[in-house]
Amino acid sequence: MRATRPIFIVGSPRSGTSILTWCLGQHPNLLGLEESNWMAPFAVDLAVAFRRGSARGERSQLSSMGIERDQFMQEIGTCINTSIVRHREAFETRGRQGASPLNPENHPAFKISRDESDPKSRWVNGTPEYSFGIAGLGKLFPEARFIHLVRNPDLVVPSMRNFDRVARRTLAQTDEEGYARWQAHARACVLAEDALGEKIVCRAFLEDLVSAPEKSLQQIFDFIEEPFAEACLEPLQKRINSSNVAAAELQRDPEKESAVFAEAREFWKTLRATSPPKEPLPEAAALMEEQFEHRVAYAHDLDANYALTRRAHLKLQEEFHERTQWALQLKEEAEQRAKRILELQNEIAERTRWTLQLKEEVAQRDRVILQVQKELAERTEWALALQAENARKDELILRSQGQTEESAPPPSDV
Repeated sequence: MRATRPIFIVGSPRSGTSILTWCLGQHPNLLGLEESNWMAPFAVDLAVAFRRGSARGERSQLSSMGIERDQFMQEIGTCINTSIVRHREAFETRGRQGASPLNPENHPAFKISRDESDPKSRWVNGTPEYSFGIAGLGKLFPEARFIHLVRNPDLVVPSMRNFDRVARRTLAQTDEEGYARWQAHARACVLAEDALGEKIVCRAFLEDLVSAPEKSLQQIFDFIEEPFAEACLEPLQKRINSSNVAAAELQRDPEKESAVFAEAREFWKTLRATSPPKEPLPEAAALMEEQFEHRVAYAHDLDANYALTRRAHLKLQEEFHERTQWALQLKEEAEQRAKRILELQNEIAERTRWTLQLKEEVAQRDRVILQVQKELAERTEWALALQAENARKDELILRSQGQTEESAPPPSDV
């Protein structure tokens, strides 16, 4: 059981977890590994599997065999440990084959093994993301030790912001996001310190590792119960994985800083001024266990919730398809109506033109009628005048005839 004693270095990204992993990896009994970030999620998945394997009590395989979850997870952890230690040679071979002289980690100070006789019975893993998975890792490896490596957030955040100089991504888009991320990692690790006590979780500072490396490493080796090895100091002489932050990028404008900045700095001061509890704190242990169980329950219900979500999604897709068809139908009807409206508008325009033309014709006829009426009135007036003239002439004729008759000699008596 004592052989299953891995060492996990946790803390905020850009806090020196990589360099400390390399330092410890120079020890003859410690095998420094690459970052992993699979074991903590695997611990949750394993707990979910156990929950399913014991869901029906004595009618379930694991329960019927009397297998307890802690025992189950510990035995799987032992298998993981055995597999890692067994593949040490392959790890070293691949490391040599992929070595590039341009890579700072291929400096003579960075070696997987310094001698073939090195036992390397324990391994070291520096993964910042494991800050949130210490509970699960502790269940896989009950005798694991955790080193909480802390660095001043005022130095961490600029390194996060400029991480794309090392990789192809940044670890924080803004300073506020960076300080919040640093604080989240630090608080998760402090919860583990309180829950497990100083025998399981050790707090170390990158600043101390740089300013007093031998003293700082000696404290770490005392914690993990390994003798000090001078070779572990050598990686500190070579800078690796640096974001190359310029001095100007460390400047801060207090007027632009939110409460998150002050909270992180105050927490940093608290960490520097205090030490983890010697013994586990029951409330912290209960909280860390509760958080782990919450993750297990969430992961356990994820498939069922996914199925519900999937059904809801399919139903929404069906409704969406139906509504799309309905919308297309409405669109077609709207297009037909628009076409009919256009036809009616054309008809109205045509009839309007016809009406205007008819109105013009009527007006023209009215003008003709008025002209005819005028001519008729003139002719009537002319006829009446002519009639009056004829009457006057008739009267003159009659008068003339009367005068003639009066002046004529009387008829003779023959």
